[in-house]
Amino acid sequence: MTKQKTFSDLLKYLSIFKRYVGYKIFIASALSFFAALAEGLGFIMIMPVLELLDSNKEFDSNSVTGQVVKILEGFGWDGSQISIIIFVMILFITKGLLVFAGASYTAYLSTGFLR
Repeated sequence: MTKQKTFSDLLKYLSIFKRYVGYKIFIASALSFFAALAEGLGFIMIMPVLELLDSNKEFDSNSVTGQVVKILEGFGWDGSQISIIIFVMILFITKGLLVFAGASYTAYLSTGFLR
């Protein structure tokens, strides 16, 4: 099979997919992007929780925990351990909702396309 034939087949299948799905593919892509972003933030937020276990330690302003404390103080929260834990919980819940929404919408589009 030649490259020209492969490319023309790809364009043919993409045009069929676009006809059935349309602009909804952009919504699915955006949900997947934000879910991946939230997943990355979830991994980054493990560090502040681990630093909280050492309660005698003063947070360095350049560390991840120091940056989280600055963000919380910007929103009017204090930089206490409870507020950091609540912030991390909100991030994980948001991440779960975004992953669920992205997977659900992709499944919806797939079944609609197969139908």
